[in-house]
Amino acid sequence: ILDYLASHTWIARPPANYDVEVNGVGLGLMYFVCAAAVQNNCQAVWGEATQNSCGFYQGVFKLDSVHDLLYIPNANLVSFLKGQDQKWQAKMQQYGR
Repeated sequence: ILDYLASHTWIARPPANYDVEVNGVGLGLMYFVCAAAVQNNCQAVWGEATQNSCGFYQGVFKLDSVHDLLYIPNANLVSFLKGQDQKWQAKMQQYGR
């Protein structure tokens, strides 16, 4: 069960004069949660969603709808992990790694 997922406030809303751009933190945290769930043969991940995160979860996990409850079936977890692995692999190749 995912109760609360957060990253540092400056990542979500950096101060006006903050000269470092950080992104992908939420995606990375969700990847870790999903990988742990799949590795432990979990049937699903349950979580809470806010009005600001519903669209993100719905798109990333290809869910029909997300309101305040997030329910990600195992098949969607696996699909998300495979897709993200492919994206990161392509990025690594792009940068010669």
